[in-house]
Amino acid sequence: MNRIESFRAGINSSTSSFRQIAQRYLAIFLLLQISVAGAIPVGTVTTVAGNGTTGYSGDGGIATNATLNAPNGIAMDALGNIYFADSYNNYVRKVAASTGIISTIAGTGGAGSGGDGGLATSAQLNWPSGVALDSLGDLYIAEHGGHRIRKVSAATGVISTVAGNGNAGFGGDAGPATAAKINAPIHLAFDSADNLYIADWGNNRIRKVTNGVIQTVAGNSGSGGSVADGQLATSYKLAAPRDVQVDRLGNLYIAEEHRIRKVAVESGIISTVAGNDTYGFNGDGLATNSSLAYPSGITLDGRGNIYIADYYNHRVRKVSIDTGLISTVAGNGTGTYSGDGIPAISSSLKFPASLVLDVSGNLYISDMFNERIRMVNLGAGSSSASTPTAPQSISVTAGAQQITLSFSAPASTGGAAIDSYTVSCTGGGITKTATGSTSPLVITGLTAGVQYSCSVTAHNVAGDSVASTSVVATAGSSTTAPSAPQSVTVVPGTQQATLSFLAPATNGGAVIDSYTASCTDGGVTKTATGTTSPLVVTGLTAGVQYSCSVTAHNSAGSSTASTSVNVTPSALVTAPSAPQSVTVVPGIQQATLSFSAPATNGGAAIDSYTVSCTGGGITKTVTGTTSPLIVTGLTAGVQYSCSVTAHNSAGSSTATAGVSVTPSPSPSVGAEAVFYCAEALYSPVFNARAATVSSSDGKYFMRSYPSGWILGVTTDGVGFYFIPPSGSLTYLDTLANVSNAYCKPYGLGM
Repeated sequence: MNRIESFRAGINSSTSSFRQIAQRYLAIFLLLQISVAGAIPVGTVTTVAGNGTTGYSGDGGIATNATLNAPNGIAMDALGNIYFADSYNNYVRKVAASTGIISTIAGTGGAGSGGDGGLATSAQLNWPSGVALDSLGDLYIAEHGGHRIRKVSAATGVISTVAGNGNAGFGGDAGPATAAKINAPIHLAFDSADNLYIADWGNNRIRKVTNGVIQTVAGNSGSGGSVADGQLATSYKLAAPRDVQVDRLGNLYIAEEHRIRKVAVESGIISTVAGNDTYGFNGDGLATNSSLAYPSGITLDGRGNIYIADYYNHRVRKVSIDTGLISTVAGNGTGTYSGDGIPAISSSLKFPASLVLDVSGNLYISDMFNERIRMVNLGAGSSSASTPTAPQSISVTAGAQQITLSFSAPASTGGAAIDSYTVSCTGGGITKTATGSTSPLVITGLTAGVQYSCSVTAHNVAGDSVASTSVVATAGSSTTAPSAPQSVTVVPGTQQATLSFLAPATNGGAVIDSYTASCTDGGVTKTATGTTSPLVVTGLTAGVQYSCSVTAHNSAGSSTASTSVNVTPSALVTAPSAPQSVTVVPGIQQATLSFSAPATNGGAAIDSYTVSCTGGGITKTVTGTTSPLIVTGLTAGVQYSCSVTAHNSAGSSTATAGVSVTPSPSPSVGAEAVFYCAEALYSPVFNARAATVSSSDGKYFMRSYPSGWILGVTTDGVGFYFIPPSGSLTYLDTLANVSNAYCKPYGLGM
């Protein structure tokens, strides 16, 4: 029996009160064991939060006694405190590293997105799915159900919205992130400059928020599949991205359906690092030949190895940066629970959703439907390496508002590979940095004529070296044309094209003052100039393919053109022509207008027609989708001029020529009328005057004739009836359809 098992056995044999005290110390003991290399055997799985029961309880107590409900996104701060989205409970909870105590830091349990400007613990969350921390320790929460990204201030505990307006959809790029539409975001990440990246799952995109402005850095519109390897990441859609992570160099790693993708920071080109885009599990081997099943979470260690939460395979996989091979580090694929203290690869996970690594090589797993946060000691952290010594042989070359530092590797790597170098230059009260994997490194954006002091640090899995010896240089003032704009995409429009792009990698030592977008069909070129993305090129010919590119301009001149993108504009839509063949039939206080479709629909479907009748200083209208249309509420005896317009997506047509109509009055009980019949089908005395009789319900009026028959018309003027002397009301036809016995009222009171 090991130390942990002995301690647990002692607790179980104690009194209830002692057990409560001892369990608290056990939590502290376990966390201390986690922090001591080798205390928990390498490759062994254990639980750090959740008792496996679905629910919400345990705040203020030991995390392993708490109940959870679908824990999802997980993050860790510099002190080792664990934060996770208790998704179905609509909370974000924290496990303190020093005590093992669990608490709630955001959410009330109700589903909603209210409470901005107040304490996070008094605010509602709507299906929180992802969490991430910036360099200040502020916590960011992805609301999968609320279509927002929320922020909890580490200093005040106050919550606010930093991205998304709460409406599911896509929109708002190049504008304020809080006004943009996002769609069911899942996970989040930050780069070293505190830029926020969002896995915008429902939009098939990765979005980036910099200084409050949102843009798309991977994914686009499209149907079926996802963007192909070797293409710009923004050239086509992603397949439902669930997670995004950023390495030290700024490269993006994206978990999408059955693949892990990488977007190179310098080129914006996308590639596959794991998965063959086939659902399933086909064992370990070359990562790009492996089958994955909706991977939902990824994390990277200090060497660049990739860890994957292979969700539907109930496993955690690792892709080696050295060999490109994939292996299983946790989970046996059964989707059950098999207990702790056993080898991780023999244990059962149930839909692992999110991952995070600490500096000691411990991997934390959101074991979603086992209702636990699990931990596996991988033995790959700082316990097996030390920081490197400083880089050597530093030299410096000044350029146009930039400085280039060259250097050689440290004398000692600390027992682990150097994965990056960082150059820092300080002058004029400002520090600029650049990070890369090899010498030399160039720092841009410096002020001409200012003297800078520069140094280099090396980084491995254990951390950063001390800074190298400083060198001094003065940034030059000469400028060159900028490099070409990057990540150019195009969206077709009506006889136009909208080009979006990112700034050049280098501005040539001077501020970029304008961009020019050019589109050519091989003969005619159209351009548009502006200071920001996007630019709209107008005046293009519908149905013709254009090749478009963008150039950047500074005081030294224009860049080379960007990579070209092709686009075919759509046709211009105009309002339709007027409807045709308009006729009108008067009715009782109404008019019925019939018409045929316009000669041209303007390039878009007719979505409605509107009839207008004007008379006596009043206009009445009615709208519908087909002929005829009936205008009601007209005044009897007043002459009206009526016309018709057609409408499509571009607007309304001109009105047809007016046709005149005078509505008849509504008959009243007791009135008399003379009826003229084209043919006396039922009686030879239809044209005789007769006394008026009324129906008991007032819905029609009738006249009796010497023959004993009764002629009647409904009060709305559309029914034609006869009543034989001995029978009940017999409906013959509507007035509009009676051809051989057509009658109409000539006047009242005669």
